[in-house]
Amino acid sequence: IRSERVDKPNKVQRPSSSDPYHSVPHAQGATFKDKSVPSEISNGTNSTIQAISSCFPDHSIIRLKDGRTKRMDEIEIGDSIQVGPRLYSDVFMFTHRQAKVLSDFIVLETSSGHRLYISPGHYLYANDKLVASFLVRPKDEVILEDGQRTSIITISRTVATGLYNPQTVHGNIVVDGILASTYTT
Repeated sequence: IRSERVDKPNKVQRPSSSDPYHSVPHAQGATFKDKSVPSEISNGTNSTIQAISSCFPDHSIIRLKDGRTKRMDEIEIGDSIQVGPRLYSDVFMFTHRQAKVLSDFIVLETSSGHRLYISPGHYLYANDKLVASFLVRPKDEVILEDGQRTSIITISRTVATGLYNPQTVHGNIVVDGILASTYTT
C-alpha cells in the first residue's frame, strides 16, 4: 500500500464542531478521481489524500467487555472488545494506527439510527455476507451489536482523521454498534 503525506500532517486538527462525525475542515470539497474504490482523492489543494482500504477513523466507538466504551484512538493491545452479540475478543495488534492522517471513509446510516464510518475496502456483514463496504447499497441489511438487523438508508462519503484497524483474536469487531470484520480487501 502506498502512503502519501498531506501538507504538514502535524497541523491536522479535529473539526471544531462538537459533532465528531463532522468532516475535517481541510478536506471540505474533496472529490474522488475514481468513482469505484478510490486510491486517492483531491483535497482541493496541490496535495492528495491516500484512501487506505483498511481502517476506521479516530472517533469510532468500541464497547469493552466491562461495558465501558472507548474511542478507536483510545483502544490498546490487550483490550477485550465486542466482536458480536454478547461476544468479546482481545486486541492483539493494530495493522493501522495513524493519528494525524486524513482519509476517505464511506458513511453508512441505518434505519435504527446507527452511523458507521468505514474505509471503502473494509469488510462488514451485509445481507448475511462478508462484503467490502463500497459494495453496500441502500436497503441492504447490516447486523447490530445485539444481533438485530437494520437497513442501510443513506450512504455518503467524507474525509475524517485517523486510520485505525485493531486486530482481534476472533476476527470480527463491532464499531459504532455495527458488526464488521477486521479484514480488508
